[in-house]
Formats: sequence, C-alpha cells, structure tokens
Amino acid sequence: MTQNLINDRNCDLNNFKKVRYFHGMLMTDRDFREEQIYHNEKRKLLNKMLHGWGVVCGLSLSGKAGESIITISPGMGLDCHGNEIVVCEPYKIDLRSKTCFCIQPTKSESLTGADCLEGETEPKTWFIGIKFHEMFTDPMPVYVPGGECEEKACESSRISEGFCIKIFDQPPIQPRRSQIDPSLIERIFDCEEEVITGTVGEVLENKNQIKLSDNASKEVDFYKDMKIKITSGAGSKQSRRIIDYESGSGIATLDSNWDTQPEPTSNYRITKPKDECYREKVEEFGKDFCISVECSDSCPEEHYIILGKIEIDTATKVIKNIYINEGRPYLMTFRLFQYIFSSALTGLDTLFTPDNDQIPDINLIHTNPIAALCWIGQMFIEKSEMGNKDEGSDKGITKYMRNAFTHGAVETELKNLRKEVDELKEMNKKKKKNS
Repeated sequence: MTQNLINDRNCDLNNFKKVRYFHGMLMTDRDFREEQIYHNEKRKLLNKMLHGWGVVCGLSLSGKAGESIITISPGMGLDCHGNEIVVCEPYKIDLRSKTCFCIQPTKSESLTGADCLEGETEPKTWFIGIKFHEMFTDPMPVYVPGGECEEKACESSRISEGFCIKIFDQPPIQPRRSQIDPSLIERIFDCEEEVITGTVGEVLENKNQIKLSDNASKEVDFYKDMKIKITSGAGSKQSRRIIDYESGSGIATLDSNWDTQPEPTSNYRITKPKDECYREKVEEFGKDFCISVECSDSCPEEHYIILGKIEIDTATKVIKNIYINEGRPYLMTFRLFQYIFSSALTGLDTLFTPDNDQIPDINLIHTNPIAALCWIGQMFIEKSEMGNKDEGSDKGITKYMRNAFTHGAVETELKNLRKEVDELKEMNKKKKKNS
C-alpha cells in the first residue's frame, strides 16, 4: 500500500470510549465507571440491534375472576433500549392496595399523582406494562482522608437491577418498528388508483367514444390503456378500456361500443389498468426498499412492554377478565420458534406408524436438522429409484410436498402420504425378497 493510499483513508469516531490503562496511571472512580459503561452499552447495542424488543419468555398474567390479585410469572423481556427485564419469581399485584390507576401521559415526562384516575364505577379495561428499573443499594461510609468524624458521609456501593409495573388506561407508548410505509402489499392493494372523475360532456354519434369533461388532461394519449367506468346516470356500471385519446377535443375512443350510451348527466371515473399500476408500485417501492435498512427505531424514554390487558370492576377493584395477548409483543427468538413448532406439530409422526421408523420425530427439525435433512434426502433417493422401476409413478414425498402447497385439504394429504408410505414399505419388502 502506498503512502498516498494510506492518506486517502477517511476515519471518524463513534460514541464508545474504553479505558486505556498504563503503568503509573492515577485511577479514580471515573475510570471504573466508564469501564462498566463501555461493556454495558456494547451489550445493550447488540440486544436492541440484533434481537429487538418484546417478551422473550414467561411474563404471563394470571388471576381468578372476582379476586384482586394479578400474578406475573417469572420470565424475561428486552426493551427498546437493550435492557434485560428479568422477573425471577412470581410477582403479585393486589389491585385493592392501589389508590389509583395511571392515565397514559401525553408526553414522556414521569407520571404524578395528578395523572391518576379515581372514582370510576363502571368496569374498565387496563393495560399492564413492565419496564427496566435500577436502584442504588448497599450504602457504606465514604473515607475522607483527614476528615473529622462528623464529616463522614455514606454512598451506595451497588446498583441493583429490577423492574417496575404500571397499569394504564391506554396502551403505553411503544417504539415504531423500522419498516417501509406504506408496505408493498398496501401499495398493490391501492391499485384502483383514481385518476379523474367527471361528467360526460355530450352524447356522441359513435357508440365507442365518450366526451370527457373540461377538466380532463390536455396531454396526448394521457388516458390510453386506462379503464373508464360510468358510476351514475345512463349507462351506469359499464366499464371500457380507452384505446385512444384526443387531448384537443377531449374525446376518448374505447375498445368496444357502449351497451347503453352515457348522457351528459352521467358521471364517470377513470383508473389506471392494474398491470401498469402494479409495475409502477413495485418500482416505487423498490426505490425506498432496496437502498438500505434503517437502524434506529423511535424509542420512548420510558419503555413499558405491554404484558396484556385486564378488565377490572373499578368499584370493587377485582378481576373480571384477563386478555394476555392484547397488545403483547413477542421477541422472535429460536426459543419461540421451538415452542410454536413443537407445540403444534409434535406427534405428527404417529399418524403414519411405519415399521422401520421411516417417519422421524417432527422435533428433528430443530433438535437435529442434519438428521431431518438426511431423512428427506433419502426419501427423494428412494422415490427416484422407484421411478426407474415403474415409469410414470409419482410416489414418495415429492407428490405430498407439491399437493400440500396447492390444496387446502391437509388431512386428506396426510392420509395419502400414509398410504404411499405403506406402498413404499411393500415395494421395499418385494425388492428385498427378489434380491
């Protein structure tokens, strides 16, 4: 590398700063604090950028109707700042001990007593939120060289991590997740975009033409290949495609004659054809989407993760109902994937009852994916071998995979696959017997 190339490098610094120790350095409390800050902030950065925020596991809500105790189960969550919220033991909230419930603040400042609501008589639903919290603990005397006894002071020697629970009448402010808005689907669904509406100018002799109103475009062929629909009046609900447009006269030529000729009192609407609109929307979306992924989400100063919603009899302060998945966000982790996959599909192998364990336990997908892929590969090999023996046969897992994605009758497909597995077994037995 030449000296010129070295000088062409552009460098800058970020906000992270770590302590550089050297022999003879005078150490102060600042050095030790900044050492901790560096590692904590690095970990929090990884949490929020690589994992996101939400409930990792646990933190469910439970309680009996007619009673006043809400229990939060042990669990863990991550807030949008990257803080770990850990509940180690079941945490109980006595609703009757609450003097008031908190109203969602309009700003990010802390709630005060004036923000609380009392005196309600009707049952009402409330959101339960949890946030990360720190507290100074373990005070100890401060050593002051040469100081008098009465000059001794105490400082907290530890910072304990924990959590705070609050009950809100509205969902607490949540971070806005990074995404392109509007989404691709929303743009495509918007492809009946209205170009212009108006009233028919006059009745024309040619039944495959229409005179547009005076506010129509003056651009040549502006409406070509667009769709025109009569929305009211004579000829209502008829649609035609415009194949030519004369901007000077405002006359549009259509792909076919009107069944009923529109009159000057008829109203029309012109829209772009869907295929052209789809192309434009995809190109428009691509300009926003294909550049880069935005790093930062808007994160409130105090981030309460919603654990669920409860309905409370405000007069007696007892539980009426608990809705655990109302507003509750989950963090997409491998643990969650494993929970969903195993809970829904474990035991699928028992539907087939093969003699030689050809269908493995469904949990191999996440406990031993190599074994699962090897089994699938072996099924393709066996299918290929059968195809050579029996031209035109369509046995094995290939047919099942194709049908599973093209038909909704999953139960029927499972029965068919089970039948095909039995046929495979019979063919293998005959193959071994003949050999």
